[in-house]
Amino acid sequence: MNIDDDAGASFTHATGPSGTKTVSGRGGSAVALTMCANTKLRTIMMIVVGGKMSTPLDDLINLAEHLDRVPEPWARSMMTRLNRFVSGETHDVAAALDLKAPPGKRGWRAVSLAEARNAGIREAAANFFPALKPKQQADALAIALRRYSASAWRTDRAEQTCPYKASDLHAALWLILTRVDHALSAERIRKILVTR
Repeated sequence: MNIDDDAGASFTHATGPSGTKTVSGRGGSAVALTMCANTKLRTIMMIVVGGKMSTPLDDLINLAEHLDRVPEPWARSMMTRLNRFVSGETHDVAAALDLKAPPGKRGWRAVSLAEARNAGIREAAANFFPALKPKQQADALAIALRRYSASAWRTDRAEQTCPYKASDLHAALWLILTRVDHALSAERIRKILVTR
């Protein structure tokens, strides 16, 4: 797909392997869109346009204008959300992007981390305690989490990458605690295991 911008630059839009979309053009301008289908995560990276640095607001405006030209529904939704902030409809970026939690509810970041932790708990129970019933899995995992958080976790928490092999129970415990930094009770783990 070819795109022409207001400055007269011509852009070529191509989809590469693993869903990477690149928009490139003359004058050193480029935009890379990486879409991970597994996590539905869309990371957008803007590079210097036309050889000069732009302000963050300029980048948002340019991004909204670019998204307006992308035919996918997610791009239209994102463009609408960005325009709420850029137009001054709201001065709160989280509210403009529909990321603001209603009063009394946990924020999207906390919910996302808790969901990742819960997935790690389910995976650890299935991989390391497969022969046990959910209550027994919860008891064993709670004991392992409590022991790990009281010992090796004190130094492991500073690691940016997991210091253990994937086949080690400590790797699963490290992953769980990097999401939410406290050991859970056996009862809470059991509830996580039986509700999916």
